[in-house]
Amino acid sequence: MNIKRIIKEEMDDFDWVRNIEVDTDLTPAQLYNRINDLPNGIVGPYVGENFADIKYENGRYYLMVDDFCDFKEWFSDRENGSQGYYMNQWAFTQAFCGEDDFFEPYGDLVYDWIDQVWELVAGDEKLYNYVVDYITENLVGDEMRLDNEEKILTLEDVLTWSADSDVLGMVINELDVFEDLKWELERSYENAYNTFVVDNMYKAGRDAITDVVGDGERKDVELYNSYSKSNYNANKLVFDVTSMLSDYLYEAIEYCIDNRCKPYWKPENYDFESEGETEEEAFEDFCHECMNYPFDDHGSFLSFMKEILEENGDLLNPRVDDYPSNDEIEDYFIEDVHGRF
Repeated sequence: MNIKRIIKEEMDDFDWVRNIEVDTDLTPAQLYNRINDLPNGIVGPYVGENFADIKYENGRYYLMVDDFCDFKEWFSDRENGSQGYYMNQWAFTQAFCGEDDFFEPYGDLVYDWIDQVWELVAGDEKLYNYVVDYITENLVGDEMRLDNEEKILTLEDVLTWSADSDVLGMVINELDVFEDLKWELERSYENAYNTFVVDNMYKAGRDAITDVVGDGERKDVELYNSYSKSNYNANKLVFDVTSMLSDYLYEAIEYCIDNRCKPYWKPENYDFESEGETEEEAFEDFCHECMNYPFDDHGSFLSFMKEILEENGDLLNPRVDDYPSNDEIEDYFIEDVHGRF
């Protein structure tokens, strides 16, 4: 098959190769070596067959993953230091890949119960009244130790103390009758804080990924199982990576051939296997380590891209806002309190 002739015949008036599909046994690297180009219509089916997570269809490359967890290898294993919280591979895995969808980055957050927890209660009138009503309905009549004496919590006590939110906060913080309530409010604070951080982790992680592959969409797709030799339907998160895959594939093959083979290729010293062997065929035999690159090294586009990101020092490591103010966690806190009692 004369690939150069086919390419020439399929050029349009602007010297662009149309999206033809040609049946050829040549690898993308061999095509690059022979025509210095990788037309999608020729290499597309090969890429789709050799990258398990790529579907080639109508001239486009589609990356198909189960969910964002599949991108975990793209994240750096850098440890967090004193310069802020960055989402490394461990943190990404915890946030995106947990089986129970529950992840709390921080514990023991409360060091000043009044300023952190009670401020949120007292700052919202409806929540404050909700807590007062809870005390009235559930704790009035319970024993308490006050002024070194055993006493009973009365409605009058609650009405007196709740007239001033600072006073009520102080007695809840100090008296044993409110110990469980205090603990529940503290847990609501920690849950609200962690929920805010994890939401920011989700956003930072998704944004870092879509900055590379663009926005995806979840859809039902038909795929081919090479083992059973049959089609099947699956729900996948799909990204159109046509441009980036084409560019990175070309650059990777070019780099391999130009750096691993061409500097050492001396055709005059090469022992040709047969009289009919051309110089380009001889070179491909000499440069065999690149002739099926990157597919010999990577069975998926995700793996291929991880190597590129790593080599370029671009493994994902987005910064996460992990010091929320009370204003930022207020809505989470109120929701959690109502879910507790």
